[in-house]
Amino acid sequence: MDAVVMPREEAARRDRILRQFLVERDWDLDGEQQLVRHLVANSLELLPEWPLLVGYEWGPPGGTRGDLLFFDGTASFAAIEVKSLENQPNKKRNLVERQAREAAERAEVLWPGAQTTPMVYTDDEHQVCAPPRSPDDRVRYG
Repeated sequence: MDAVVMPREEAARRDRILRQFLVERDWDLDGEQQLVRHLVANSLELLPEWPLLVGYEWGPPGGTRGDLLFFDGTASFAAIEVKSLENQPNKKRNLVERQAREAAERAEVLWPGAQTTPMVYTDDEHQVCAPPRSPDDRVRYG
């Protein structure tokens, strides 16, 4: 069995606080924030493998931030980058996919032993999907 990378009690506490904040946050609902709110409100249906929301605008101190981090309760994360693609869909699609891969790598550095799936959530598809992995586009951390 995989080692637990975050205590379940801590993950549940984070989930409760973040969900309440993000679902009830009804101000400044620009395109991206509206997508964040929608994803969090519907995550149990959209991301059943990762029921716990444990990170919002998360990342290592002094480092770049990821959008949302979901957890399965033992050793698996979904690092999700959220982006509104209204104006430049192709350029932004490449950016958000790269950001998702980088966020997944940061999670695996912060929580050694974890398996992290990079995912994107955009307004062009309204579904959570894993971006293609590209070894040439990976950033190394640590």
